Amino acid sequence: MSGYKKILVAVDLSDETRIVVDKALDLARLYSSELHLVHVMEPIAVG
Repeated sequence: MSGYKKILVAVDLSDETRIVVDKALDLARLYSSELHLVHVMEPIAVG
């Protein structure tokens, strides 16, 4: 089956994160893909 070899999901630990990760996990299982998560956050003001 053709599909995705690698899936990258950006997460920010908001309430919606769990939903997005669950959907990505479903796709990763469907296509036997690698699933990678990266945490993103707002820039921190300095000064």
